[in-house]
Amino acid sequence: MKKLSIATLLAILCFSACTEKEENPLQSLRSERIHDLSFFLYPSTIRMLNIANDTSFFELTKNIKRAHYLQVALDTPKAKEIYATWKEDVFETYAYENIMTARFQGGLVNAYAPADSDEEYLIMFDTGSSVNLVWVKGALNLAKLPSIMQKGIDLGPVNDYINDRNRKQERAEKMKKLRKGATEENDSTINAQSEKIQK
Repeated sequence: MKKLSIATLLAILCFSACTEKEENPLQSLRSERIHDLSFFLYPSTIRMLNIANDTSFFELTKNIKRAHYLQVALDTPKAKEIYATWKEDVFETYAYENIMTARFQGGLVNAYAPADSDEEYLIMFDTGSSVNLVWVKGALNLAKLPSIMQKGIDLGPVNDYINDRNRKQERAEKMKKLRKGATEENDSTINAQSEKIQK
């Protein structure tokens, strides 16, 4: 009887642990390893990012306790499928409501917050080929977001790092296309020569 009650207690604890929602919804997507970039931000690192001493950026971010940034490339059917499933699960689990939608640099920016909290946000910037996700714990002054979107943010080394990664990825894709083209050209030359020999 004692063994049965311990097993029942363990099963209940396991079930309650499984059903309790994870605080940061980006963690489950990060564990899928389809992201290009992932970094965590805290008040001190957010202040360091404000290299240009932008007052709008300061006002937007001054009450953030922590944030998680995740950049996901939607360049394969598998990545698109994983992202779509994750997005569906997140909106079922967290009951986010859309509080802002805007167009920015050809993409769509949506800001969401749970109905019962003004201290948590999920921001999605979807360009079609990739999505930039920011989960924020703490208060955001969203009135400052449009002005930041208009003039951009100078993140110094972070911008350089992101731009360098993008340039490397573009170069790698160009090289891949060149190699594929060269292989196809070689194959067609070999086929033409073998046809001549056969004649």
